[in-house]
Amino acid sequence: MRELIVEGTREGLEAARARGQRLGRPPAMTPEQIRHARDLLTHPGNSDHRCR
Repeated sequence: MRELIVEGTREGLEAARARGQRLGRPPAMTPEQIRHARDLLTHPGNSDHRCR
């Protein structure tokens, strides 16, 4: 029984990849947020937000 479930899952994943579907967990940050974070790491004094 388990083998049938695993086989069906693998076939579904292969079909999704063939369609160009993205698999897995979605990214936590947008590309813009990643750029901003990297900029803050390389230039810590150039922040728009100030701690109070």
